[in-house]
Amino acid sequence: TGDPQYLAQAEGLAAIVQTHYLDAENGGYFLSADDADALITRPKTVADNATPSGNGTMLKVLARLFLITGEDAYRDHADALVCAFPAPTQDHRISMPGLCTGFEILDSAIQIVIVGPDNDTATDALVRAARDCAPPIRVLTQLSPDRATHPGHPAHGKGLVEAQPAAYVCQGSTCAAPITEPQVLRDHLSAL
Repeated sequence: TGDPQYLAQAEGLAAIVQTHYLDAENGGYFLSADDADALITRPKTVADNATPSGNGTMLKVLARLFLITGEDAYRDHADALVCAFPAPTQDHRISMPGLCTGFEILDSAIQIVIVGPDNDTATDALVRAARDCAPPIRVLTQLSPDRATHPGHPAHGKGLVEAQPAAYVCQGSTCAAPITEPQVLRDHLSAL
């Protein structure tokens, strides 16, 4: 949505998980907090069942927070989470779609950063184009022109183009040339 309150809330919740659910000794995250009632054991699942596993969900959260903010700490936490569980055999991967999807987001998501004023028709048109045509593994970030990105983010220092909202499509640490036309953005994303 581009609303910084949602990002702040997500970062706050991730900090709580990091503080109270992290298995500091073996990696990964427990299903119960360290300050919860005493349990015989604190489970730490990676396999998805009727609900996604906490560790698979947390990997997706950490990956998206890293890609949105550029903060290296989120990448470090995500890498540690991936390393906490042995590489699944092909037979076991089917029970871990959450963890596998989180790794795919972390490793190869397409980042789309749209810089433009809030409640602006040109900005909204670029956002719609990005939502309509982007690959499934994508992270869309909408920024107002006065909101800077973290220096580690590939879109750091990028802004409006000739006073027009612009979209930056980034893979890894490299961004393509800015795009200001919704149809050009659709064509670019469709070709990925």
